[in-house]
Amino acid sequence: MAETNYDSVFGKMAVEQGLCTDAELRRALEELKSRRKISPVMLETLLVSLGYITQSQALRLKASLKDNKAAVHQIPGYKILGKLGSGAMAIVYKARQLSLNRQVAIKVLPKRFSENPEYVERFYKEGQAAGKLNHPNIVQAIDVGEAAGYHYFVMEYVEGKTLADDLVGGQAMDERQALDIIIQVAHALAHAHHHGLIHRDVKPKNIMISKTGAVKLADMGLAREMTDVKLAETEAGKAYGTPYYIAPEQIRGKIDIDGRADIYGLGATFYHMVTGRVPFMADDSAEVMK
Repeated sequence: MAETNYDSVFGKMAVEQGLCTDAELRRALEELKSRRKISPVMLETLLVSLGYITQSQALRLKASLKDNKAAVHQIPGYKILGKLGSGAMAIVYKARQLSLNRQVAIKVLPKRFSENPEYVERFYKEGQAAGKLNHPNIVQAIDVGEAAGYHYFVMEYVEGKTLADDLVGGQAMDERQALDIIIQVAHALAHAHHHGLIHRDVKPKNIMISKTGAVKLADMGLAREMTDVKLAETEAGKAYGTPYYIAPEQIRGKIDIDGRADIYGLGATFYHMVTGRVPFMADDSAEVMK
């Protein structure tokens, strides 16, 4: 039995909330593979038995993963068709926009974050940042709002996969194919930079490839206006982004980063595509960023 999406999200949440380390999660996932050859077992149960998290922490994480299943069906003007995926910060659903009879994707902020003003503000900033952009290589923003105490962000539905899906298992891509994808993402970044925005999280998981071959840059969750000095000063000294792909100036928490940080992320992504591995490997994210 392979690692499930539930296990993946549960483990990511445990690490992001500081309940266990990256190294502990990897050890647990390896142990999970071995144990599942004998009998079914959940990652949450294994993390508790290994002493990496407590039973109460496991129950709290489990509850938070279920807290918005009912509320998402209360978003006016949309009919939920199914779940597309989930992460530590949001759950994404496939839906139909009733007024235009078209399929869309809806990102919903979990209840545990909806009660935190900082997370809510960042969530709306993502929608507003995406709303400023109109480019064929960027996932289009449609609407943001709140319903039944839950905050949601409606966006273009891209039927396809992420670039990360093509790189699973250390597979390398053909150089010509990789260049075609990178050039399209570069056009998307040029458009964002022209409008004064830096993405700050360029990586394979945030690059969508539609069934028709169109490439679209997604997830503006960390996007920031280059002229937003106040936000930059608030984030000073903090590393935002994904360790394997972010630029050194992001790691150091510099306040004056610009579009060049995105180009670094694009280069790191290209390296991963043509070699099948990330530029820097280490036991945990802290080591990667040294």
